[in-house]
Amino acid sequence: MSYRDIIFPLCLFGVLTGGIFLYWRSLVFFWLSALRAGLDRHLISILESLIRRYHIRPASKIFRDSLVLDNILKSELKRVETSSAWRYAADSDYVLNLYKIKQVIDLRDYSHSNLPNTRFLPMDAEIIILQYKTRISTRIISQGKKSFSLFMRTNAENEKTYTPVFSIKEGEFLDLIFSVGVMEEYHFSAKIKSVELLAHGTQITLAHTKEISSLFYRRYREKKVDIHGIHMGRLFHPGSEDVLPGDLDEAFESSSIVSVSMAGCVLRMNQPCEEGLHVAISFSVHDVPAVYYGRLGEAYKENEHENPSYLVEVQFIQSTKIGLSNLGELVYEFRGT
Repeated sequence: MSYRDIIFPLCLFGVLTGGIFLYWRSLVFFWLSALRAGLDRHLISILESLIRRYHIRPASKIFRDSLVLDNILKSELKRVETSSAWRYAADSDYVLNLYKIKQVIDLRDYSHSNLPNTRFLPMDAEIIILQYKTRISTRIISQGKKSFSLFMRTNAENEKTYTPVFSIKEGEFLDLIFSVGVMEEYHFSAKIKSVELLAHGTQITLAHTKEISSLFYRRYREKKVDIHGIHMGRLFHPGSEDVLPGDLDEAFESSSIVSVSMAGCVLRMNQPCEEGLHVAISFSVHDVPAVYYGRLGEAYKENEHENPSYLVEVQFIQSTKIGLSNLGELVYEFRGT
């Protein structure tokens, strides 16, 4: 027997053994990464089956490249949608679990930016003045060692809306919010050092502060939308799913949805409603209707034109699995792409 007859089988055995070892090593890293991301065993099993179906190598790549995850979720939703069992699948846990996988990994990707001081706020960042029950948008235009300046653009249309801010004085404090991406917000109060009226707006100079708190209530990705023709009704008995035509309120007639997440939405309304009011909201996504039950938050004035409008946050309390799947589609836009 020659050396060639011995070496070739040994090399082949080594290659096969090495391939199996790397394969299982990849799966081990995948499971460890999935557990660190917060996925439970059921969601991990679903994700593992997707990795096998769409031949993702190495498996842990799905946690390093969000585009890879998005692509396989799009492909899987398209496969389910085109199958004869789409209606059944939409009414089951499977489609919802696909969105849950994305949602959980989203939360892993969102991390505490740990903003220690307002000196680290980026230039031109949008800062919201959260005061006088009005959300007023401003921009950072300068940063110094002891202070930073905001510019509030005003014109004939929004001048009435911003009127309360014109009365602010040196030494007072403003409540402000700064958003980080889509998952995190910071709240802080800053002391006013000066207010200067400029040609196209107002410049407000504020003292730097370390008293910054991170708001974790935005635990879901938020998406700007423009949904009209929604059907809304008030619930006189919270927990009841009975909404009668007589329960409709004039304030709801021309309401629209301007942003949505898996946890709630923001309504644009012609007039404010009672905070804490329980409502039912019905709208369709890709011609699939669903009803959502929620609680109205505080109304913030958006403008004071001839037809003033208000922004009202709605916290969803209850929905169906199809409804949650519809929300997932609005937020991530995976279906049919």
